[in-house]
Amino acid sequence: MWNIPGGGGLTGDQVIKYASKILGYEPKVVSVKKWMLRLLGIGDKTMREMVELDYLYDRPVLLDGQ
Repeated sequence: MWNIPGGGGLTGDQVIKYASKILGYEPKVVSVKKWMLRLLGIGDKTMREMVELDYLYDRPVLLDGQ
């Protein structure tokens, strides 16, 4: 779930659906496993930080925007 205030929460599938509609084609989307991020993190600081933030994608986090 994406923590977008006022939107009631968007799933990743919904974001892909909306993006496909805007782009006019369906992009190829693959999920990345935590071990893959760790491997990429060896040479890329951003990927190393993504591993630290992985818990945010583990369960829905919704903000109310207030």
